[in-house]
Amino acid sequence: MTIDTELPPDGGPAFQQPTPPNSTDEKNRGLNWFFVLSGWVLVIGITGLLYLRWQSPSRSILIGLVGLTPLLVIPYVFAVLSAWLGRSNTLRTVTAALTVGLVYTTSPVDAIVGCRATSAPDEITIYTANVLAGGGRPADVAASILANDPDIVVMQEIMPAFSEVIANDSRLDDYPHRSEAAREGRGGTVIWSRWPISDVTSPRVGGTRFLVNAKIDGPDGAFLMSGVHTTAPAQDWNVANWHEQFQALERIDTDGLPHIIAGDFNATTDHQPMRRLLANGWTTAHEEKGCGFDATWPVDHGLPFAVYRLDHVLVTDDFEVLRVEFADPAGSDHKPVVAAVRLAD
Repeated sequence: MTIDTELPPDGGPAFQQPTPPNSTDEKNRGLNWFFVLSGWVLVIGITGLLYLRWQSPSRSILIGLVGLTPLLVIPYVFAVLSAWLGRSNTLRTVTAALTVGLVYTTSPVDAIVGCRATSAPDEITIYTANVLAGGGRPADVAASILANDPDIVVMQEIMPAFSEVIANDSRLDDYPHRSEAAREGRGGTVIWSRWPISDVTSPRVGGTRFLVNAKIDGPDGAFLMSGVHTTAPAQDWNVANWHEQFQALERIDTDGLPHIIAGDFNATTDHQPMRRLLANGWTTAHEEKGCGFDATWPVDHGLPFAVYRLDHVLVTDDFEVLRVEFADPAGSDHKPVVAAVRLAD
């Protein structure tokens, strides 16, 4: 506030008249505080979620939040803008440090610079799809399979009525070798193959037969194929089963025959159980040949895009990943994953 000095008309002593405060300055100060406060709220939220990512939360809502880690770039951009618009040097320094944390946590972000898809005459193509128990459309799923022409088909949430229709679809006669559906909970999991399969097993872990294993005699040698559908940790009482099933996956020997696991893991690579599994000798097809974010669930739930990548194809070091793509959901709430690999030797 400034003070104006004026002389009275009669030449008497001067008096001082206060100048009203500048409303524009007050408005700017209010905006600065708004941006600074918003920036700190965003920074605290982002830091908290990054911390959770390195933990193994037991609450379903926290597990769901951890899966949103790739989307942290959105609030991060707003936090940076708030720091600069609020003219807070402290907040600017903190957001700069947060950049390091985000890059360290989320890098490499799959294959953002390009898919680098390749092909080979001896490739093995795997099609995996959660066909949506009770709502799957067998004719559309069959058309999606035919459009991608895979060598191996893995389907989850196969219900009896769906199985009866698709199993008798003559267009799929190119897959004569089929496992039985492990029917428990929300449908079963099956493996179909162009090549002979044997030694089919389906262990019960965490209350369900979440895994189907088979030996496949491919043209270039035998390998193991597993179809997986872990329990969704959508409720707190299912989280323990989810962890138990991932512990069973960790115990799989990756030093034996070449091995592929495909299906709905109900986990992203931001979840600690999935990262522990990958550290046990597995590679995700997407991180080798993916195209960036590429989430697979949920599809057609009123959202503009899928949020979580729950469906994966994992391979041991015996395989080279050639490409990974996504197929028509065919009425499901999951995008099918189509991966092409080849035996490295």
